[in-house]
Amino acid sequence: MACLKIGAFYMAFKAAEIGLEKGGNREKALFRMGQAKYGMREWQKAADYFLEVLNEFPDNISSSTQIKRVSDRLAELNHGSFDFKKLCVETEESDLDIADYKGPIEIADIPGKGRGIIATKDIKEGTLLVVSKPFASGYKKDLPEEFIPFLPNDLPQRIAQFTETIKNLQNNPEQANEVYKLYAGDNVAKYEDIPFGVIDAQRIQQICFHNPFGIVDESADAHSFILPSYFNHSCLANAVQSFYGGVIVIHASEDIKKGDEIFITYINPLNGYLERKTEIMARNFVCLCKLCKLDANDPNCLMRNQIMKELESYGKENSAKDVIAKGEPILKKIRESYVNRNELKVVLAQTLMILASAYFKAKETAKAMKYVEEIISLMDNPLKYELGIVDIRINMGIKYFIKNDFSKYKEMIKKAMELSFCNNDMEFFKALYPEYKEYLKYY
Repeated sequence: MACLKIGAFYMAFKAAEIGLEKGGNREKALFRMGQAKYGMREWQKAADYFLEVLNEFPDNISSSTQIKRVSDRLAELNHGSFDFKKLCVETEESDLDIADYKGPIEIADIPGKGRGIIATKDIKEGTLLVVSKPFASGYKKDLPEEFIPFLPNDLPQRIAQFTETIKNLQNNPEQANEVYKLYAGDNVAKYEDIPFGVIDAQRIQQICFHNPFGIVDESADAHSFILPSYFNHSCLANAVQSFYGGVIVIHASEDIKKGDEIFITYINPLNGYLERKTEIMARNFVCLCKLCKLDANDPNCLMRNQIMKELESYGKENSAKDVIAKGEPILKKIRESYVNRNELKVVLAQTLMILASAYFKAKETAKAMKYVEEIISLMDNPLKYELGIVDIRINMGIKYFIKNDFSKYKEMIKKAMELSFCNNDMEFFKALYPEYKEYLKYY
């Protein structure tokens, strides 16, 4: 029981096993072994122990309760049957009680890239690919406050993530094999068998550094995952990730053919080309996606990004009418810069967003809505999950609702639900966007 309480599930199982072998209380030993296997995320073995308790001790109510829990985990593991609405409500919890899930994918050797994820069959857009709890998480709040001022950028989270990984491997050494197989940098020798129970701190440090999730700025948390770490990057990814607390959920964001590699994006794909390139090169590779190739060969790329950023800064300090006056000539210039480029006009969409916001503030709703419709059209491509498009569609739906255009209202809300992977479940959608629930009830 002491080991269970500190999360040392492997040691808890061994202690209960010895107790059983030595003639200790059989009912209690079997129950503790089931609890330990549950903590080790070996759901079927946990179910077997709880069923054994019930068969021999039918009055053990606790085992009945545990069988219900483990049945839920098995449904999640085998069928991806998750209560996402419940996860929305529980996102503030640091340790959500769910299983991991792997859809029709597998880890494979990718020529020139090392390992990656490929589809094992044809996959439809919206298919659930992965649900995964972090192996370890790093929270800035977990470090002593007096240390924080001396640690730059995201280092506090990385330190907490590293120490949590060490602690978890000490408590549960049977998980080390999966962790040590993760990428640890080009300068670290490929995976070799490490004796059971041995902690290779240097390798773990490198693994944590090269496989961070969740860090988008110095205030964010850091998480270590096993299966999600095998996804390679593309700015034009064909899968999209979302988070429920520390749990990562990955869906297919377009149709994927059997054998094709599946990508997620490590960075914000709407950042300027040079910014994206710098971030990716810091990870020791180069992105060769269509967006990067287009930007690299576009003579107007850097100019567009610069003047859009200047307008964005100007908009933070000036009135809506001033932003409109300054922004319309810039918008014209950006349109002209795309005259020889017919796709992925990201900066044009971002500029329209700045101006649409200004027009809404200036009460020029018709012009604002016209620009937003153009934004939605421009982003109807692999980037359709970016730029807050779901919120944009919901807000546009509300605008149409107010104008009594219920057909357009429903069209916008329906598409927003699809982009949120809600499977037409309005209650789940309301849980995702509670701030809009008063308008969503009319859908």
